[in-house]
Amino acid sequence: MARNRGLPKKYAKMGFKRGWTAYKKARRTPTRTRATPVKRRSKTTMARRRSYRKYTRRVKSTLMNKSFIDGVLSVGAKKVLSTFIGSNPLYDAGVDVGLGFIRKNKTLMGQGISNGLLSFIPIGNSNGGSVR
Repeated sequence: MARNRGLPKKYAKMGFKRGWTAYKKARRTPTRTRATPVKRRSKTTMARRRSYRKYTRRVKSTLMNKSFIDGVLSVGAKKVLSTFIGSNPLYDAGVDVGLGFIRKNKTLMGQGISNGLLSFIPIGNSNGGSVR
């Protein structure tokens, strides 16, 4: 019984290392290769890194913030309305409610509604006072 030892002559000419790799490659059955390599999960889990993106900077303004601008607009609109139509607490309340609705300022709207409701209640002398 004869045993076949070593590389065949065809592969032995290539040299030891190159010959063996070529021989093994030729003898191997073709297998499918995966397009993406399988990722191995590590046993230890790392803590998530903190992201600072959710905190945005706000522009700090000293005088020109929304409440100040709304107050100036409200007083100006009341002055203009009183020169053309005349002074009436209901008109003033209507200006506050309308301006608060347009500018999306709930405080100004609440102030206008309260002034409008309180104009019907006589406080002190009975001329229909408003909260000012």
